[in-house]
Amino acid sequence: LARELHDMPPPRAIKLGLLPAPLVVPVLREVATRGAPVVLDPVLVASDGGDLGGSADALRAALADMSEATWLVTPNRGEAAALAGAGPDDPGLLAALAARLGRAAVLLKDGHGRDPTRVRDEVWLSGQVHTLARPRVAGPDPRGTGCALATAIACGLAQGLAPLAAIERATAWLDAARTRWLAGPDGRPHLPRA
Repeated sequence: LARELHDMPPPRAIKLGLLPAPLVVPVLREVATRGAPVVLDPVLVASDGGDLGGSADALRAALADMSEATWLVTPNRGEAAALAGAGPDDPGLLAALAARLGRAAVLLKDGHGRDPTRVRDEVWLSGQVHTLARPRVAGPDPRGTGCALATAIACGLAQGLAPLAAIERATAWLDAARTRWLAGPDGRPHLPRA
């Protein structure tokens, strides 16, 4: 795997999702050498609650060594709590996670928040908190929104956008895409392909 990553052309940005525990350290070490912005969606369990082999301990330990200034980690509240060793409703969750991750930026997603009318994502960049509050998009919660958001942010970074601008543009795109959900082959809502 490391050889395949090494043989790829230089990336302009990298998006990572689920990494099974045995691959966390080698993949993150190789990616850290690429010199490109990295967006990590720290998937620990499937959206239906299934165990995917992810490990908060392995990911947290690896990120402690990989906290490059170019890294952005995009957890939901449950993932952030597991990585920070805190509760998902802890008001200091973002600060606790940022402290655990060193210099990495954090987008704490609030898609499953308690407010039925508003979403309040929080971004930690260079020690400053930026709040992205907006009306909650009505309708079902399509599968893959976390992956799609992280990918859209990486695309913005690859196009040269500053991190906050990339996050804001990707969030607006996802909010619009969620309104066009389609029934997938599993009968659950999915994001449209285009």
